[in-house]
Amino acid sequence: MRDLPPDTLLADLEADFGGEVPTQWRHVIAHPKRWLQGYAQVMQRTWETMQPVWAAAGDALRREAERVGASMVFGHPELALSALSVRYRLDGTVLQLPDTHPEDFDLLGRRLALVPVASGSEASLFAFDAPDIAWVGYPLPNLDALWSGRLPQARATRPDPARLILGDARAAILRATSAATHMGNLSSTLGYAPGTMSHHCARLEDAGLIRRCRRGQHVMVHRTQLGSELFDLLTH
Repeated sequence: MRDLPPDTLLADLEADFGGEVPTQWRHVIAHPKRWLQGYAQVMQRTWETMQPVWAAAGDALRREAERVGASMVFGHPELALSALSVRYRLDGTVLQLPDTHPEDFDLLGRRLALVPVASGSEASLFAFDAPDIAWVGYPLPNLDALWSGRLPQARATRPDPARLILGDARAAILRATSAATHMGNLSSTLGYAPGTMSHHCARLEDAGLIRRCRRGQHVMVHRTQLGSELFDLLTH
């Protein structure tokens, strides 16, 4: 980028904007070489920060690929989609994505590719313009731990399919709710904060795997028939 001729940048802007360059780009036209040098420096500093995290993300990316793949193998693609992020929501056959300028897109027979990214817990990337595939980029699970260097090491023991597909928290919730369980007791027993527990229970409830009901001042949680069938399938 540092070696890119300024005329090439100016030609690209002309092609992109058809001669009507927006106000915010006019300083680039006035000083194209300075802009190229500054942008290249920003990109280099960004990569210097990201490179160690990207290098450390290999195991986490492989585990996420295994989780999504296992969801498909066991015939529950909705679990792969519903576990993406609190900012993504699966409503029947519609995947709702965060966007300040929302539009409706139909796959029209295209494959949907799920792409975990390590660029930030608020990352939201997607593209629907290719003729054969649409892809959605979402934050890699445990991304905060990855950035802080606290990502757990991969286990050498036989993987637990329930944890592989659902994640640690949701698998633990299903395991603990074979009978109706007090929400507060569930939170303290599993060691998750009430807000975290509510989030995971909401997603499991959206998938039809648990049900919550109020009894007096308490909220009780129990597995549904579908939740029990799925848990039995994954643990036998």
